[in-house]
Amino acid sequence: MMNMPSIPLHALIVEDRAADAKLIVRELERAGFDLKWKRVETEEDFVSRLEPSIDVILADYTMPCFGASRALEVLQERFLDIPFIIISGTIGEDIAVAAMKQGAADYLLKDRLNRLGPVVNRVLEQSRVRKEHQLAADELGPAQEQLSHLLAHTPAVIYILKIEGKNVIPVVVSGNIERLLGVTVKESIQPNWWLDSLHPEDRDRATSVMADALNGDGYSMEYRIRHNNGSYHWVQDNNLVVRDAAGGSKHAVGVWTDVTERKEAEDRLREQADIINRAHDAVMIRTFEDGRITFWNRGAERLYGWSAAEATGRDVSDLLYPDKDQFAAASKKLMEQGEWVGELHQRCKFGEEVIVNGRWT
Repeated sequence: MMNMPSIPLHALIVEDRAADAKLIVRELERAGFDLKWKRVETEEDFVSRLEPSIDVILADYTMPCFGASRALEVLQERFLDIPFIIISGTIGEDIAVAAMKQGAADYLLKDRLNRLGPVVNRVLEQSRVRKEHQLAADELGPAQEQLSHLLAHTPAVIYILKIEGKNVIPVVVSGNIERLLGVTVKESIQPNWWLDSLHPEDRDRATSVMADALNGDGYSMEYRIRHNNGSYHWVQDNNLVVRDAAGGSKHAVGVWTDVTERKEAEDRLREQADIINRAHDAVMIRTFEDGRITFWNRGAERLYGWSAAEATGRDVSDLLYPDKDQFAAASKKLMEQGEWVGELHQRCKFGEEVIVNGRWT
């Protein structure tokens, strides 16, 4: 059989009994570690032996002059991240839990040292992963800071939902939601906040779209949601579903954009168009370059006979003017003066001619 290579291990053993320290060393060597170690039993010795190259600290919980609790404090005072395992003859569960909260990686009773090898392997792996994560975090720090700055100043709110069957759980909401809707991140990730904040007239539609879309690829919809001051804001909600390896819906990543001003402008335009439609006069809008009709109100339908669908997109001179010279002369004055007023001879749908008083701007 081939011998497995030994694992290098630099250990510091905090123990006042040399015989107990030798038992610890024997178990580590039996577990396959190529051991380099030192034993200390006072705080002064412990401090003098501390160095970044130490892989693990194994400490008796209570000794006459020193112990694990104080050793942990010394590590924290020096900001050293070294795996720390307590080994004690007798340690109660309450004391063990308190030690773990203080920063110990694990604890063992001295009569169970056969578990020491696996425990050391595990805490070393945990330490390696933790240091890799910290290194990655340090490298990403500037990028994360820039991203946070961007999110804080962008008008769009970014969110992530966790999908569990038919339920969605908010897990991330960017901090600029407070600027958009006057609520904190903590408030916005409450399970019922979104549903409770929807406008009553939009609730059924929005929940139905979400339920259907989370089984698909996502959705894009607009709805009203309540601001903390009681007013309602229109938001554009664009959402993309992220799937797991098995194809199931795992997360939904989305963006809220405030579109209140656009919706209000659209409402004003609709109101204006409705007013123009109700006017008895014929009102039309055409492009200046090629004379194509883009708007044709009900007054124009009544006067000329063509419906809006029939007139829209047509060249106004071909549609209404048998005398192209009259149309060209009026257009020339319009270009020179910005407006034109006068009589026009025009043609209706079924061929009859009408004389109208026209005003162009």
